[in-house]
Amino acid sequence: MKDRPNNRAAGIEIDKNMPEFRLRAKLAEYWAIFQGNRLTSLGAAITLLFLLLAVIGPGIAPYDPNLAELRDRLQGPSVQHILGTDEMGRDVASRLLHGARISTGVALLSVGLAVVFGVALGATAGYFGGRWDMIAMRFVDVLLAFPSLILAIALISVLEPGVSSLIIAVSVTRLPTLARLARGSILATKEFDYVLAARCIGVSHRLILLRHLLPNAISPLVVQATLSTGGAIIHAATLGFLGLGVQAPTPEWGAMLSRGRTYTTVAPHVVLFPGLAIALFVFGLNSFGDGLRDALDPMLRRLAR
Repeated sequence: MKDRPNNRAAGIEIDKNMPEFRLRAKLAEYWAIFQGNRLTSLGAAITLLFLLLAVIGPGIAPYDPNLAELRDRLQGPSVQHILGTDEMGRDVASRLLHGARISTGVALLSVGLAVVFGVALGATAGYFGGRWDMIAMRFVDVLLAFPSLILAIALISVLEPGVSSLIIAVSVTRLPTLARLARGSILATKEFDYVLAARCIGVSHRLILLRHLLPNAISPLVVQATLSTGGAIIHAATLGFLGLGVQAPTPEWGAMLSRGRTYTTVAPHVVLFPGLAIALFVFGLNSFGDGLRDALDPMLRRLAR
């Protein structure tokens, strides 16, 4: 008689630990697939490096990014200026480190807004259907009808150039893909038995969406958001190159390319290093996103077993 409570307690303890064991097994499985691809590991390392530079870059910059020394203009890489100076004599390395925070912040905020509004739009359209689905998807179709860069330029033309306008414009160009992806995921799962059972017992639509449907769509949305961040960096740099993004004298990678293109023949480092920063960051994000897709794809997980 005395053993029964202990056995039950032991059984309860094991049951409590079972979800933790399952989580560890899934994480180990994801890590095995993720680690098996060297390109993905390289992309993750590059992404983490740039995110780290965005956080600590301004603190470790050797000079004030806006400090102009005309006597030192267009100098090549040296001990004093490891990446050289620009047309105003400003340190290129310092401007790149400060620009990392701006470019990364713009990309992350714009994709974050696109995820919030795009997923909300697509998920509610797929779940409720009917007239709301038709209105929401026609709005998405209108956005998709324009080339993303032209749409961003048009939005910034209506708004005034600046950081806020840049974030809004880039987020609108990322929104349609996320909205359609969320709608497709909801349509694929909303008629499952557990969803119908939740409706029958009176669970609210909000709880069904948040607790039952959206968690099943999180994997493709995370992958798409990661890949969209690379596109957002390119769009932000392009708009900065055209003078529609972050305004001078604030350091931003696209604007640095725009101002330095005049001196390409006499001082190629002025455009080389900002271009490399953009290319490496986007390469890292895309490689990392491909690895996430492989790790979160259930078919690939079955093959890995």
